[in-house]
Amino acid sequence: MAAVASCAAATRAAAPVLDYLYPCSGQRGTTVALTAGGKFEKWPVQAWADATGLKVQLGSESGKLSIQIDKDTPPGPHLLRLYNAEGASALRVFIVGSDREVADAEPNDEIAKAQAVDALPVTVNGRLEKSGDVDSYSVKLDAGQCLAASVKGRRLGAPMDPMLHLFDSSGNEVAFVHDGLGLDPLLVYRAEKAGTYVVRVSAFAYPPAADVKLTGKAEDVYRLHLSAWMPARCVIPAGVRRGSKATVAVVDWGGSPSPREVDATAVDADQESLFLPATGLEETFHVELSDGPELTEAEAKGTSTGQNPAAPFAVTGRLERDGEEDAYRFAAKKGERLILVARSVALASPMDPVLRIEDESGKFLASDDDGVSPGTPGGDAQIQWDPPADGVYRAVVGDLDRAGGPEYVYRLSVRKPLPGVEATVDAEEYRVAPGKPATIKVKVNRSNGHIGGLVVVTMGLPGVTATSADVPDNGGEVALTLTAAADAKAASGPIRVMLLGTDKAHPIVKLAQVNLRRDNSQELVAKTDAIWLTVVPQASDAPAAPKPK
Repeated sequence: MAAVASCAAATRAAAPVLDYLYPCSGQRGTTVALTAGGKFEKWPVQAWADATGLKVQLGSESGKLSIQIDKDTPPGPHLLRLYNAEGASALRVFIVGSDREVADAEPNDEIAKAQAVDALPVTVNGRLEKSGDVDSYSVKLDAGQCLAASVKGRRLGAPMDPMLHLFDSSGNEVAFVHDGLGLDPLLVYRAEKAGTYVVRVSAFAYPPAADVKLTGKAEDVYRLHLSAWMPARCVIPAGVRRGSKATVAVVDWGGSPSPREVDATAVDADQESLFLPATGLEETFHVELSDGPELTEAEAKGTSTGQNPAAPFAVTGRLERDGEEDAYRFAAKKGERLILVARSVALASPMDPVLRIEDESGKFLASDDDGVSPGTPGGDAQIQWDPPADGVYRAVVGDLDRAGGPEYVYRLSVRKPLPGVEATVDAEEYRVAPGKPATIKVKVNRSNGHIGGLVVVTMGLPGVTATSADVPDNGGEVALTLTAAADAKAASGPIRVMLLGTDKAHPIVKLAQVNLRRDNSQELVAKTDAIWLTVVPQASDAPAAPKPK
């Protein structure tokens, strides 16, 4: 959804700075009034959202806007930015929900003054506005009824590490969680007796401060989801084979499985996963796509056939107790490179996988902790490995902290590398003016022997010319130059950077992405192909050139 804006030189102001949105979400089919926190030298500015179902209106007061959410807007996280003729803000996340939403109402710091929240499920949009702030919400539960409470705070990019306390009607603490969904808490509690219970939200600063105390500031925005259902915990198996239909078990926190059919007959060739809603939560399960058998732990460890699986295959397992490790035998041939990946992050599991390879005698051959996202603690594990000889080997999966439990679910995949290519740009916004060209650096990664000619081009340029760039045979970084003519008009909007295959034998069309997690802020949207371009025209009040004598 592109947008264009013009502005006279005399009214130019610095590009808007958008630090947060409050509230950060809204229900489909409603209109939500928001406060945009940041720096705005002139107001109103303009707004862009990544979905046509999100219509933003700017108010007359600085920082005030509203979003009309069409009833058919896809639920989940969306991207929004503010911009003017000088540039654009960083992208911020706005979540579209399906359940009823209410706002935090102060004062609600004390248990006795907890804000009543009825008719679950419901989402509460709140904010810890001052140092030491806490927010309390009361819910009524029947005996035996399950309460599921989850917070999106750190994952939204808020500089806090939130936690949840649960109190009974007498003020006794009956449950507490600090983490569960990354640094965001997930609390599941079955009421022993009927009554009114109080959910309290508080947080420490993130990154951690030297003085440990409860934090609070304007940008500490959160989204608390409450439901009275037994929530889903995991999907087993956590993958399905491409081109097929499969029945998976959605296992709830009580351990009860419910069958769910997954249709992977019409997925795109480069699609990596499908998504299933997690009943009772506002999360989704990533059901990965593969080209081989998807096994349960019992199937993979079974030896009744006397045969060991060979790549490609995958296993969904669980570390049920502290200190447990799971070992799987597999067959491999010398010279056939393999990629072994142990995933937990996409499964909403708290596990930090550690993966190692041994021979049949138990001799160590290779290991990894965070190879999927190097330098990112808590990431998934990956090993690219060349078997030294034909034979049977063992893939061993554990947790970095040697923890375990019903929620410590993982998916181990063993496959042969396939040729592939990815393109990543170095920024999410670029600015060009007459006489001041912009350079887009594009890193192209050819993997696993990818061959064929590639060229990088741009699309959607508003009155700007751009160079193209041929990609070297071994990949690497290439540069595109954007140039504005002397009479270029002011414009702002998304552009696309595209990777094209020039070899008819290896056709490819792929959009370059920008990594939105690079600055360790929000964790809900990993990347986007909507690169922003601002065209700044020649200033009309520039001094005139001297007349020739």
